[in-house]
Amino acid sequence: MKSLVSTRDTFTWFFVALLAARRCASAVEVTVSEIRDPAIAVAPRVYNNTLVYQDFSSGNYRFIAYELYGGTTDILNNNGQAYFHPFDFGGDVLAWIEYKMTYGDPGGGMFKASGPGPIPIPVEAGYSVKALATAAGSVSSVTQDTSYKECLAADAGRIVWSDYRHFSPGDTTVELYIHDIAEGNETRLTNAPGYKAHMDIQGNRIVWQDYRNKATTGINADIYLCTLPSTQETAVCIEGSYQDQPAVYGDFVVWQDYRNAESGGKNADIYMKNLSSGAENAVCTDPAYQGSPAIYGDYIVWQDYRNATPSDTGNADIYMFDLSSGTEQAITLKAGYQGPPCSDGNKVVWYDYADGKIYLAQLGKADGLREASLPVSFGVRRSRDVRTVQYDIRGRVIRNEQAMGVYMVRHISRTEYITSEKTVVLRSR
Repeated sequence: MKSLVSTRDTFTWFFVALLAARRCASAVEVTVSEIRDPAIAVAPRVYNNTLVYQDFSSGNYRFIAYELYGGTTDILNNNGQAYFHPFDFGGDVLAWIEYKMTYGDPGGGMFKASGPGPIPIPVEAGYSVKALATAAGSVSSVTQDTSYKECLAADAGRIVWSDYRHFSPGDTTVELYIHDIAEGNETRLTNAPGYKAHMDIQGNRIVWQDYRNKATTGINADIYLCTLPSTQETAVCIEGSYQDQPAVYGDFVVWQDYRNAESGGKNADIYMKNLSSGAENAVCTDPAYQGSPAIYGDYIVWQDYRNATPSDTGNADIYMFDLSSGTEQAITLKAGYQGPPCSDGNKVVWYDYADGKIYLAQLGKADGLREASLPVSFGVRRSRDVRTVQYDIRGRVIRNEQAMGVYMVRHISRTEYITSEKTVVLRSR
């Protein structure tokens, strides 16, 4: 059978791949765009091509889904006078902690505040964890317990949260619970003394901040992990200082770390650990504050104060680190406070407190395809033409098009952090 690609074409595309690799070695192409203007300050979440955020434009708290590709919006939940925060969006499930509010003396509630006049405070025993199956549009409670709930994370049909049902003045234990929507059950995930919070879940891996070692090390928070279906708890980082805000993707865990901070200092850095090799590395140790990291694929992103000035002390920017190239670069240096980033694929979103808008950064090519990095393992072929059908959060078709075939170069890249095999896509003409 005659080859689909001639020898001349093969070498042509091979050298195109080499040139592309050299072009992208220095920095990842970043495209930043304004996408939404919500009515309240929010922490937006992105999953695949769907952005989800809280909105108060109608006078009620509600969740809005915005399709990045088609530009369509959908009201996922219009919850009236109930307040919900925090929340997380895991593609097939939207989850949030919901509580009713009352007005009165904040000294009687679990949230403390100061100032004259009536202040809205959460009802002590009015907390629930809600889940919305996005395809069906149905909302359900995932736990019958109504004690205080705090942090929350969701992915792949699972919801994890911090739960105070075991908390008392003599026992400050806060445990993690998990609900599996497919199995319909709730499970106590952790069983150790101390406070646990700021969890993240990706697939079958869950990471969180853990104070179980505080009694022996002082004011110390560590990073722990479990891999489902086991609930065995494993230490990721038990370095003697303070660790917080972990995030996980595949074999990599990232977190903000205060080991380099002077006494009372605010110099938090970004560290990471490869769970397969056990190697721990510093990602960013700039003298300023770095925090709230997120990771997806080769990209680690975080909030960074290195460009704060006496006239703009709240100037937080968004930076990134590319594991495949070992390089760091800025995503946005816009003046003012940029909120903690959320990432999925090659997309990063955040809320800009200076202008009250949500921004999107696309890293690399807009379609999410990564170019090659040296060295390249030879082997080129042309794929068949394919039809792409894309659906919105409700399962409706928003994209239906025929795409011509592509040439693909198979290559292996190795860096200090990761060894990976990828398929590079070079579109045919």
